[in-house]
Amino acid sequence: MDSEEHETKASTARVVTKELYGFKTATAESWINFGYALLKLTTETSGQVSRSELDWLLNHLRRNLNVPEKVIHAIQNFDYQAELEEIIPRISANLQLDFPRILLYDSLRMSRVAKNKTSETGQLAIARGALLGVRSDIALTLEGVIELESAEAHTRTGLFKLTTPESLPPTDSQILEISRAGRETYGIDQIDEDSLLAYGRALLAVAGADGKIPKSEEAWILTNMAKFVDEIPIAVNTEWRLLVRTGEFRLLDLDVEIAKINIPTNKLRQLLYDAIKASRADKVYSIEERKAIFRTAKLLKVEGSITLAIENLIAAESSIGRIRRALFQFEI
Repeated sequence: MDSEEHETKASTARVVTKELYGFKTATAESWINFGYALLKLTTETSGQVSRSELDWLLNHLRRNLNVPEKVIHAIQNFDYQAELEEIIPRISANLQLDFPRILLYDSLRMSRVAKNKTSETGQLAIARGALLGVRSDIALTLEGVIELESAEAHTRTGLFKLTTPESLPPTDSQILEISRAGRETYGIDQIDEDSLLAYGRALLAVAGADGKIPKSEEAWILTNMAKFVDEIPIAVNTEWRLLVRTGEFRLLDLDVEIAKINIPTNKLRQLLYDAIKASRADKVYSIEERKAIFRTAKLLKVEGSITLAIENLIAAESSIGRIRRALFQFEI
């Protein structure tokens, strides 16, 4: 892995961690103890950690948070002897946050993959909260946030669901396997390199419709595109970066870029969703960006009601994220 690719992954992890928890960085030792705490908490309340729960934890740490492999190895070899009271104080980050609440949130998300635990989530939240010193009202509120996030995911699935099968034209471009996160997000298994490049260029064209792409918008786009495939081709990543650095994103033709994306039509609604998210990443959703969004919708033959629904879904996601991060704030 070259230095630029490594920095892209590290930057992606910082964006994801800040969006999810409210902090940017933590040491490998903290992530190890974070994993230990989740495993110990699960065994204390459920008797054992299921294979699906362990897989969720390792995939979350590896793919979303980009932790070093030594963290994964240590968690896989946890001996369950340490007590929670010993483990939790070893967790820290660049901000002082309420880590017991963060642990409770992730432990409940982790246990949702074990179907036999979903019917008892209210009791589970309270029981685990008690072990962590988290009040029952906060525990149930965190569970409610997870329910809201689940409802958001179902809404997205409905909006982007492919209603009729489509045959895609053949391509000479290199075929790339979609990552697990990409499959969950986009519902496709493969994408050709030219389509991946054009998808990112289309996002740059929309986000740059107001004549600028701030660091926050560039970071969001690069972070999001990193979900598509485990290893983005260096040439593709380099071109996206150069378009921003040279200002040539202003010369991109949205019609041309969208025409190059070889993805089923309904799945291209995801492009509309991503373009809105990218445009809002700097906290300013400008008139020019919104005009570009509706132009994109027209090119994709997405009706106005769906475009408005996607805009409001994203606003709701942002609000729920703020609720989640507020609950993680440390109270003196």
